Amino acid sequence: MQCILCGCNDTKAVTVKNKKGMKNFFRCAKCDFCFLDREQLLDSCAEKERYLHHQNSEDNLGYVEWLSGIVNEAAKVIDLKGKKILDYGCGHTPVLPKILQDKEHNISNVDYYDLYFYPDLNAGEKYSCIFSIEVFEHFRDVYKEIEYALSFLEKGGYFVLSTGFLLPEDKFASWWYIQDATHISFYSEQTLDWIAKTFSLRIVFSNGKNLVIFEKL
Repeated sequence: MQCILCGCNDTKAVTVKNKKGMKNFFRCAKCDFCFLDREQLLDSCAEKERYLHHQNSEDNLGYVEWLSGIVNEAAKVIDLKGKKILDYGCGHTPVLPKILQDKEHNISNVDYYDLYFYPDLNAGEKYSCIFSIEVFEHFRDVYKEIEYALSFLEKGGYFVLSTGFLLPEDKFASWWYIQDATHISFYSEQTLDWIAKTFSLRIVFSNGKNLVIFEKL
């Protein structure tokens, strides 16, 4: 199976058993990207239906606290004040813009985009910072999605990416993150390094777990 990110033909098949049966993944020997077998992907209707059941709203205090923590961590690296920001993959209820627009961060211009719920973006629009929180694990055509997202980021701008970093092979099968049927793409720090080199980015921060910040060169 060819890697859907870097195109390498050297991938290792990994089969994992869950409550609904067997799931087949492939892990690339070159970029270390891991992805679900294309034949096991949900169709778009089923995928959207699952997203509609996500409790990602202002009423979910745990979610708001977690999201605020990511913003606060990013704010230690990036001066967010005055930045023109895009929330890339906001889901059915854009919560991140409201967190960014509170008094602490003092940001007035936050746009948002989502493939299923807010699909319209102005071509040629540029942002000085893009947040993509718990989105990259859902991507089908990863290379194309990264290209598209970065087309809206100005040179010198920052891309804040949060996703669960891919675990070592001996821990992968028991990883809770792969049990979600919509989680189909996984990135290790090696993968993120490959992405940085391929898309003219520089990693300015990584917590080694679930958060990385790129600068566009």
